[in-house]
Amino acid sequence: LYVDSQHNPASYTEDDLQLITAAANAVAVKLRNLSMERELGTAARIQKSLLPRVLPEIAGFDLHARLHMCRAVGGDLYHVIPREGGKVMLALGDVSGKGMPAALAMSGCMVLLSTLAEGPESLCEIMSRIHRQLYKLFTPEQFITLFLAELDPVTGVLDYVNAGHEPPLVIGAGGELDHLPSGALPVAMLPGFECTASSTVLAPGALLAVFSDGIPEATLDGEAFLGQEPLERLLLEGRSESLTELADGVDELLLPPIHISELTRLGLISYAVFCLKKKKYLCLRCIECHA
Repeated sequence: LYVDSQHNPASYTEDDLQLITAAANAVAVKLRNLSMERELGTAARIQKSLLPRVLPEIAGFDLHARLHMCRAVGGDLYHVIPREGGKVMLALGDVSGKGMPAALAMSGCMVLLSTLAEGPESLCEIMSRIHRQLYKLFTPEQFITLFLAELDPVTGVLDYVNAGHEPPLVIGAGGELDHLPSGALPVAMLPGFECTASSTVLAPGALLAVFSDGIPEATLDGEAFLGQEPLERLLLEGRSESLTELADGVDELLLPPIHISELTRLGLISYAVFCLKKKKYLCLRCIECHA
């Protein structure tokens, strides 16, 4: 901070010095905040670059995903990764906590998912390896709830492991509702980790919805949690709509009076969601005719 005076020699009173000191402190705080904003902006761009820029096309299925963070960076994640044999790995997770610590943990999990999906390991083997790596890196209060699945587009078989995550919903074409419950503790919560894979079949017209706890734990009035029932009702009533329209409906369900960007900016809500729907057609040869 440079100060000059028209008087020669320059002289300053005690009040002048206090004013100059206050101004210098204000400038220093502003510069520090600008530096932090630039660093957070860089971290946010890096984190977003880890998410799929374009979702892969899955023969016979529609797929949509979106993520809203309550801060510049956060711990929600989703991933869609093609695997050998035409199968596709689907993942959605939520790191405990918020801000930069959660973002760093999310980034580590995303890198591990991308790397391990290239190998031949089963879902449980992949989940166990992620646990071993992250447990060594995380602080005691950190963990990840993670839903990891592998889809065979030809048969519609969905193998999955749910490690402490909100139970995804499967809604049949006729309105049948099923949950995919957790079968393991969250990743990196305790030293040991055991899991068991389960399976379900997505029939034509079936809808799979996977979401983080930012949806059922949202509080529209600042007190009571939203819960799963409104989300289930929304998906049941809108199962014939496009997946983009369904995801828009989730936004409207959570944030009817205020735009989504305003709520996330205020740090009041953060969530990730993806939906997978099997198209209604007779066979894979008819995709172009009936999609």
